Formats: sequence, structure tokens, C-alpha cells
Amino acid sequence: MDLTVAICTYRRFDLLQTTLRSLTACQRPAIAWELLLIDNGCDSRIEALANRFTDRLPVRYIAEARLGASFARNRATREAAAPVLLFTDDDVTFEPAWLMNMWRAITARPDCAFWGGRVEPVWDRPRPAHFSPEHCPTLADAIVQYDRGSISRYWNPNTDTPFYTANLALRTGAIAAAGYFDTTVGHRGDRRMGMEDSLMVKAIAAAGGRGWYAADATVHHPVPHERVTRPYLRQFALRQAWLSTRMHRTGQGRSVPTWFYRTAVESCAGGLGRWCRGRLDGNEGAAFAGQFSALYAAGRLYYALVRA
Repeated sequence: MDLTVAICTYRRFDLLQTTLRSLTACQRPAIAWELLLIDNGCDSRIEALANRFTDRLPVRYIAEARLGASFARNRATREAAAPVLLFTDDDVTFEPAWLMNMWRAITARPDCAFWGGRVEPVWDRPRPAHFSPEHCPTLADAIVQYDRGSISRYWNPNTDTPFYTANLALRTGAIAAAGYFDTTVGHRGDRRMGMEDSLMVKAIAAAGGRGWYAADATVHHPVPHERVTRPYLRQFALRQAWLSTRMHRTGQGRSVPTWFYRTAVESCAGGLGRWCRGRLDGNEGAAFAGQFSALYAAGRLYYALVRA
């Protein structure tokens, strides 16, 4: 077996059906490959859906009862018959050349331990005025997107953000060596958390593994309207604050460095200032970006102080 593709899903029948249909239209490299469908909801409808595609895709259905995206990803890693595991999401659609171009990148760069592709957001309605990543780049993390330009190149651990499992291939041996995906983070059913993919990429890179950005391997990811509403984004700011604090805890006592507190206070003050200026100027995007930044920074300070 040359390549294992894995889709981890949780009770998203309609979206998954669209994804599988899109995958059937992809150009196929002349290799032996399999598709693992990891059902984290143990839903009989998902199993029936998988059976409907067995004549068009080399699909293997697996139910994972332990709730959590990381459990599902670890199950996929252990079940994979190939040395390279390509993750994608259960709500994406693919460029026709996606699978072909990703496989080309994997074979062209055998010195790499992971390969990530482009993820383009698909909006079902106009972007709301308050959602302005131009004023606060962290806001962009609320939706799934990844674009580092049109030129394929080595991934830079100092300047590039980690790839998303919406479009990420990894060597199964590298995942195992890194201790598998962290099961204390990641989405759990309807509770959205994330970060398990970022932690995995960082762990593999820290161990010396190289990464490759495949600019021509593209998937399209929908942007649900609820993900860009103000209440969701405020909750997202606090979740990201917790994740950021956790990632910066070091040493036996798992404390954060001194500079972390200083930058959190400075960022909170700066965000409050931008929030006020945006309100006075009537700039909705700048105002909410300032509010988001202040909430994110305050959350980082809180979680650092309480050692959550």
C-alpha cells in the first residue's frame, strides 16, 4: 500500500456525502491507496454511506467510540496500511488534481516527514463587516484556511504556521515517534477545540522532521455563518487563549515564561485602545478586532495565572 487517505467524521452525513462525491471526481495516481473513514459518532448512517461508495472509492469504514478528533486520528494512524497518511476533512471539496498533486509532492520530497496543501475558504454569504483579519490576524484562525502563496517550497518552522489536517500528509512513523495526537485537545463532538494538528506538526519539526508546502494541492473548505458571528468569535478568543497558554508552558512546573505575562498585559491594553478608537471612528471591523484582541490577551493572562 502506497498511501492511506483518512477522513475523520462526527455525525455530518450530508457534508460527508458531498466530500465523498468530490473525491470520486479526483484524478487518481497510479498507486495502491485506501480511504479510511473513521466514524467518531458511531452512526449507522455513516456506515451505510461508506458502503454506498465502495464501488467508487477504496473505502474502509472504522467506528471509533472514544469521542474526540485526536482519538479518531490516532485510530487512523494505527489502522493505516501505508507509510504515509493523508488527512482531510469531512466537509471539504477537492480540486480535481488534489490527490495527484499531493502524491507528486510526497514522492518528489522523500526527505520530508509531512506535506501540507492549500485550504481555500468558501463563503456562503458576504463576509460580515466585523470580521476583519486585516485588523487582527488571529481572527483568521476562526475559519479553516491555509495559503502560503502559489510557489511550492519547504515549510519554514520559524515563519510558517502549522498545516491543518484538512489537507495534511504525515509519515505514520513520525506520528508514532511524536507520541501520537494529543487526546487532551482537539474537537470533541460538537465542542470545538482544535490544536492537535498544530501540536503534531510542531513535535515532528522539533524532532528534525522537514515539511513541504504543496501549493498546487488544494481543497475548498466551507465557512459556516455561525463561525463568524460575534458570540462565536468571543468564545473562540477564549479557547485560543487557553491553547496558547498551554503551548507556552514549559519545565517541570509547567509555568509560562515571564515575557508571556508582559505581552498579555500590553496586548490587552492595545486591544482596548483599538476597540475604543474603532467605535469612535465608526469602523466596525477595527472595533471588533480590538475587542477580540483584548479578550484573547485577557484570557491568556487569566489562564497563565490560574494554571488552568
